[in-house]
Amino acid sequence: MKRYFMMICMALFLGMLLIPSGTAAFDPVQLQMLKTTNNCQSCDLSGADLHDADLKNADLSGANLNGANLSKSNLSGVTLIMANLNGTSLNGADLSEAKLITANLSGANLNRIKLSKADLGEVTWTDGSTCKEDSIGECKK
Repeated sequence: MKRYFMMICMALFLGMLLIPSGTAAFDPVQLQMLKTTNNCQSCDLSGADLHDADLKNADLSGANLNGANLSKSNLSGVTLIMANLNGTSLNGADLSEAKLITANLSGANLNRIKLSKADLGEVTWTDGSTCKEDSIGECKK
């Protein structure tokens, strides 16, 4: 009886380790889909480490990139329409010619990013303000 009790306790303990915590985490299947197809619309990549990734011309429309690391990534021509980039590290990323229309950049790290010809129309900027519709290459408020 004591042996069975110990086995049940061990199983419960191990089972608790497998229960996800309240923190958001990316979906590994969707991350693999992005790597394979360069397309991951409306997917959950929150917290994913994609630094130094080559995502040129990828379609991440509606994706959740909250807290992801995209530092030094090639995001030129990427589509991030309606994407959640709140708290995302984009330090040194190339967003040239990216489509960020209505994306959320509040709380994002934008140090040394390249925004040449990027469409920032109606983007929620790092300070919570919204860029004007005709913001190309820089956020016009």
